[in-house]
Amino acid sequence: MKLSRRKVLKMSGVTLSALAGCNAPSADTSGESPTDTPTSSPTATPSPTTEATPTPTSTPTPNALDGEITVKGSEWVLEPDAFQGKVDQELTIHFENVGEVAHNLSVGEFPADERPVAEQDEAGTFIVKTDTIQPDETTSVVFTPESTGTFPYWCDVPGHREAGMVGEMTVTE
Repeated sequence: MKLSRRKVLKMSGVTLSALAGCNAPSADTSGESPTDTPTSSPTATPSPTTEATPTPTSTPTPNALDGEITVKGSEWVLEPDAFQGKVDQELTIHFENVGEVAHNLSVGEFPADERPVAEQDEAGTFIVKTDTIQPDETTSVVFTPESTGTFPYWCDVPGHREAGMVGEMTVTE
């Protein structure tokens, strides 16, 4: 015996009009138009379903262990929001503005132990900055992290850091 969807649904006690939100005419409309069909729908009890439990996956932190990484900036996000680098290894960060407004990238708050005072910020730390660039432009900055630790990076266009354009660079041995 071959069963159609309509027969299976009738056997289960569910009508096609319940599944279609009661706006579709039934098989026996007797000349009625779809607008003559009542707009309230009967309440159907959904059958229990088993949903697959998502398997947690860990996304590895991007790394610049080969000395190079690209960070993309858009409205109010930096991607990746974390990466790893190596101490005493030259690092090139390419900053790509994929947003709609001007952005830049500042990296650091590194200890400025042996840097000239002119290169330090008001907190006595060293910060590496790219130029501020327009949408669809790319710029790069090259520097060598001289200490291990976790250091922030952010867009320092006024208000952008506070809006969430931040990330963390972890420098390891």
